[in-house]
Amino acid sequence: MTFQKAFHQLKQPGSFSLIACLLLTLAVSDVHAQTVPQPDEDPVEVSDFAYGAAVDDPANNDPRKAAMVVPAPEGYYSTMLQGTFLAQYMQISTGGRPIPFWGARIMDLDPNSPLHDLGLQSGDVITRLDKITIANNMKRRNRNEPWQIVQMDNHYGPTKVRYIYHATTQVKEETVDLGRHRKGPSGPPRRPVPLAP
Repeated sequence: MTFQKAFHQLKQPGSFSLIACLLLTLAVSDVHAQTVPQPDEDPVEVSDFAYGAAVDDPANNDPRKAAMVVPAPEGYYSTMLQGTFLAQYMQISTGGRPIPFWGARIMDLDPNSPLHDLGLQSGDVITRLDKITIANNMKRRNRNEPWQIVQMDNHYGPTKVRYIYHATTQVKEETVDLGRHRKGPSGPPRRPVPLAP
């Protein structure tokens, strides 16, 4: 379709709102797609996790095993989820086909963390909050720094948490109350994202 034909259709009664909605949807989808960072490495299996220890690979044949070893609990501290998380590019293999995604590996949870209500603990993985990927707007200063998972502090109150228990590939989603928005250690609270309907 040429630009003139598209413009002519915009002048037709009722067509402007439909086309405007479609263009807005495409623009929002494009912006959202650009906020998820590109991974530096190949994905690791979500179920492979060794906290502070080498994964059993005596012949050292699998270079991905090094990525599965977390040498220290350095990561992003979320004031809303009350825990430390490490962003990792992971994959789940289902039906012989790998599905890559970003996940936030739980390194440590405070005793009062609302995630305890879901039975989550160190090694488990959070993938989404209120259907928004945790990788949305992740930032870091350089490749040697851990990812800042800012999406984890944009939610409060009843929140849908999508997660995977350590050593499994089953994805679950449950609602947990994160409580009122809290001020983070780095300054004023971020503006919360409205809850999904």
